[in-house]
Amino acid sequence: QSTWGVIQDLTEFNIEIIRNTLYKAYLEDFYAYCQTFGGSTAEIMGRILSFEADRRAINITINSLAIPGLSGSCKCDRRKLYPRFGTLFPVGSLKLSEADDIETVKSIVTEYDVF
Repeated sequence: QSTWGVIQDLTEFNIEIIRNTLYKAYLEDFYAYCQTFGGSTAEIMGRILSFEADRRAINITINSLAIPGLSGSCKCDRRKLYPRFGTLFPVGSLKLSEADDIETVKSIVTEYDVF
């Protein structure tokens, strides 16, 4: 692979990190905003946004499994992309951040009744 190919891959990877970081901030802020309404709005939107937060944490984990050489501190960086709410937060998110294969992800997710 040429130097340009490596630079292009790195740039695409960084764009995904930025995109996921921004989406995490959006989800967390929107969740907090919906909670300020209280009542059925907070309850229903809370469930919807919690589902989305969990879905994103699972997708980020699965997609990062395909990155060769992802280990050590890179795996901890994965956790920084997970929203800080949802059914999986905080214990499931921590476990997902340490997952090395799809079978581990499946076993973590099946610990939760909603999945």
